[in-house]
Amino acid sequence: MSKIGLWKITPSGPVKLIEGSIDLEKQLEEWIERDPSLLQHGLRIVGRQVSVEGGRLDLLAIDPMRRWVVIEIKSGPIYSDVIGQVMSYASSIARMSDEELESKISAYLKAKGLDFKTIMTETKSDEKSLRSKEGRDVIMMLVGRGEGEGLKDTLSYFSGKYRIPISLISFDVFSADKKVRILTRELTDRDFPNVETEEKKTQKYSIENVCTIADRAGIGNAFRKLLEAAQKNELYPRPYARSIMYTPPQRHDRMLFTVWVNEKSKNKIDAYIGSDVFAEFYPISEKEAKSIFGPIGSREMTERDVIELIDRLNGFFDGIKEPKK
Repeated sequence: MSKIGLWKITPSGPVKLIEGSIDLEKQLEEWIERDPSLLQHGLRIVGRQVSVEGGRLDLLAIDPMRRWVVIEIKSGPIYSDVIGQVMSYASSIARMSDEELESKISAYLKAKGLDFKTIMTETKSDEKSLRSKEGRDVIMMLVGRGEGEGLKDTLSYFSGKYRIPISLISFDVFSADKKVRILTRELTDRDFPNVETEEKKTQKYSIENVCTIADRAGIGNAFRKLLEAAQKNELYPRPYARSIMYTPPQRHDRMLFTVWVNEKSKNKIDAYIGSDVFAEFYPISEKEAKSIFGPIGSREMTERDVIELIDRLNGFFDGIKEPKK
């Protein structure tokens, strides 16, 4: 299990910070509920301590890709046996009827002055994104304090061989002094290969399938132009059922932006722009990235808006040096 070391820079030199003692499981659940960006920008919490087959899952969310997210939090290192637990929870969420799932989260949403329809509107989701009749996409996030022995190999096996979407987010707490505590985070996503073989072109998740759906919705031209521009600038296109996520070439799990086919609003594309992620991988500040690509979040785009985004992408990549390693 890897460990993080932190040092505070003082006039006399670096001083190592000590690991703090804290009920990390309880605190993390509360912190993540209040600020889901601790795990991922654009994550929307819709349930806490949700009762499912096999137990209670800690947090349930919807991500910018319009997928359900099962979040399991542990106070210490995450061991391999937790994978079976979280997969059981995810399976339960995937198989629930729409009515049962809504009933599971209704009390939580009502306490916050919300309902399921409001959540669908705010996340720009539709019936096909979140309803069981279309087959829900459910991903899993394991949150804890480092990796237990054997976890990495087990995760690699399940995600690599069976394409099971599990992410590991590791937190730790350090004490700078009696009043100041520092929270650190390490994110590890298991990436899936996206080789466009003839066999994969016939599968549900393929670039060509998404473009074909876009053609039927009247925005295929814009979808394909954006795909061409992204590939020209060495971005990685990762297809889902009705969307394509574009990532840096060196990290296929980090979203720069995603575009969806908007089948309800003809001639428009739904998009989610993660301007801050550009600053993680390219020589640009987050403020500069936001000035180029706009604020973090969802938006509707016409074909003209897509052409403008393409121009901004081309201008940005023409003006920078090599991406950060």
